[in-house]
Amino acid sequence: MITSSSHLLGSKLGPVIDQAECVIRMNDAPTTGYAADVGNKTTFRVAAHSSLFRVLRKPQEFVNKTPENTLIFWGPAGRMQKILNKVIQRASLSFPNVRRTRARKMPYHYYEPKSPDECVTYINNEWSKKGYHHRFITEKRVFAKWASLYNITFSHPSWN
Repeated sequence: MITSSSHLLGSKLGPVIDQAECVIRMNDAPTTGYAADVGNKTTFRVAAHSSLFRVLRKPQEFVNKTPENTLIFWGPAGRMQKILNKVIQRASLSFPNVRRTRARKMPYHYYEPKSPDECVTYINNEWSKKGYHHRFITEKRVFAKWASLYNITFSHPSWN
């Protein structure tokens, strides 16, 4: 995972980074002009909603740069999410490698296909002020901590 930390400047790690099987880049950090230190290879670029317009202003840097590059935008739910989806859909008309995938709603229980959406349930329970709800997101953080502390391997999903 390559961040935009200034600690990379002068590191000359570009060739090493480009040899990695998977290179994940964050937000709108460019590679052009910095390849000696940060490399050029990008497998995934994860960009927050606040970086969306900067990415679209310089599409040659982020979109269609390499065929295996996948650009992932994330942001807050609600109105902002709808705006982002419209912008991404417009961009996908100009750039064929931009994938137009909709988040698939998944039932909370695999054995109850008509149960409420899993993500909605997690978020509602985590931030609910009423009652004693199961704090799923907090629970997942605990599992991840256990995995690192006690060399536990979780799978489906993995919290290692």
